[in-house]
Amino acid sequence: MSTELIKSENIQSIAELAPNALLSNQTSVQKCNSFGTTLLAKAENMNDEVDTEISNYLHRVGETLKVMNERRSPVTKLFDQVRSCFTSLEKEIDIKSPGTVAYQLQLKRNEYARMKLQKQEEERKRQERVLKVNQAKADYKAAIEVEFSEYLNRYITHSINELNRLNTSVTLENFEDVSAQIKNFPTQCSPELFSKYVSNEMLPILLDLNTVKSIQKEIIESKRKAFEEQFSFEMEGNISNIVRLLPSKQMELREIDEQRKVNAAAAAEREKELKLKEKEERVRQEEIRRKEQERQKQEIEVKKQQESMNTLFDTTAANISAPVKASVKKKIEVLHPAGFLNIFNMWWINEGQTLPIDELEKKFKSQITFCEKMANKGEEISSEYIRYVDDVKAK
Repeated sequence: MSTELIKSENIQSIAELAPNALLSNQTSVQKCNSFGTTLLAKAENMNDEVDTEISNYLHRVGETLKVMNERRSPVTKLFDQVRSCFTSLEKEIDIKSPGTVAYQLQLKRNEYARMKLQKQEEERKRQERVLKVNQAKADYKAAIEVEFSEYLNRYITHSINELNRLNTSVTLENFEDVSAQIKNFPTQCSPELFSKYVSNEMLPILLDLNTVKSIQKEIIESKRKAFEEQFSFEMEGNISNIVRLLPSKQMELREIDEQRKVNAAAAAEREKELKLKEKEERVRQEEIRRKEQERQKQEIEVKKQQESMNTLFDTTAANISAPVKASVKKKIEVLHPAGFLNIFNMWWINEGQTLPIDELEKKFKSQITFCEKMANKGEEISSEYIRYVDDVKAK
């Protein structure tokens, strides 16, 4: 709005009209209240005559109000025009007024902040997925390493058990033949051992088949050389220990055989002790292997945890970005009229039911007015919590 309305003559008119209009209205109010007070005293003993006087008085009050309004109208109109000039100027740069430059600039900033937040959220989700995929790789790699190690350990255990079976089966009659089998027992693992391995681990959802195969291949190749050396070392050591004891075992078997001719019971007891001694040695060796396997599992678990921590730190360090400076607040967009019932329900549960009746009457003024209109048409609410009263006004 143009500032042309604020002219010196307007200001002068306000200065001239306002005091006179105000003084006249004050006089009207005093006279009106004075006469009304007299009638109020008479109203203590109401009758038709007093009721008529009051009716005439109230009619004159309405006319007086009309005259007072006419006196002050030019003044307040000028005031309104002056105030409107000021407020219009303020609105032209108000950031909350649609259409202003400031408003449009704020919209640009809001849109830019929304875009940055969206990109930031997309990046967060991407980082989260990368982290989950890397964690899935670390978990699957550790699981395959444990499973493959157990597969290889079972192969060693089977080979050692077979060697021990041969040693246990040694008798005087088959000594030369079985001794030869023990001495020639394989110290190199089967060439097909690694190719025959098939994992029973469940395939991770986040990893594709190529990644799974790549991890399996990596674990197999990383353990091949070390296992081949370990297998040869253990088998050679076990064969050497058994072969070293074969001569004394043969001598003891001969003694037992000679003793059996004289005292069969004593010979049987001695043979039993020999087998028990060999069994205890096997148990001891198995316990050593069990502890070594447990150590390997713990080592794999520590490595897995370390890889997980490294993955977390690397992902975090590589993707640290400055936070977007924006205030983000949820706004409700009602998609269906029934949604207002959900809104009312939440408000009523958390606040409405705790408010006093007078405050609730203010908040539900329009709804109460509507229901009153319906009641005056003959449709009332039937409830123990509502009472209809007659509002009587004299005409």
